[in-house]
Amino acid sequence: SELQEAPDLKKTRLCQAFSRGKCNKKDCVFAHGEAELRSTDMFFKKTLCIWNEQGKCRAGSSCRFAHGEEELKREMLKDEQPPSVGSEGHPTACQAPCKYFWKPRGCKDGVKCERCHLCPWRRRAQKDQARPVPAF
Repeated sequence: SELQEAPDLKKTRLCQAFSRGKCNKKDCVFAHGEAELRSTDMFFKKTLCIWNEQGKCRAGSSCRFAHGEEELKREMLKDEQPPSVGSEGHPTACQAPCKYFWKPRGCKDGVKCERCHLCPWRRRAQKDQARPVPAF
């Protein structure tokens, strides 16, 4: 069996001691507040957000949990062939999602598509689409 390197899980969970005012470690492996929380590709969008299901998720589009079945990332099985060239390495090392694959007509490039057919595509948030105003 192959040994795999342990994933870096630093700052992926909140420090319980810090929340009680009892942790002052500068090198604490837990996050001291929501601003320090980070996600890893290993766990990103793998499970549904329990807060979103209740209509109470405060993280919005930056939530590391899936907001609906369509956002859930699934892993490819060991012997499974990727549905497109861009899906190779899914979910951590694949290409950007193919927007055409998710449309009714599908992707015309099929398995030759250089985009991922496993990651869900969605339109960028309004603020991402805004163009910067040139400075004068």
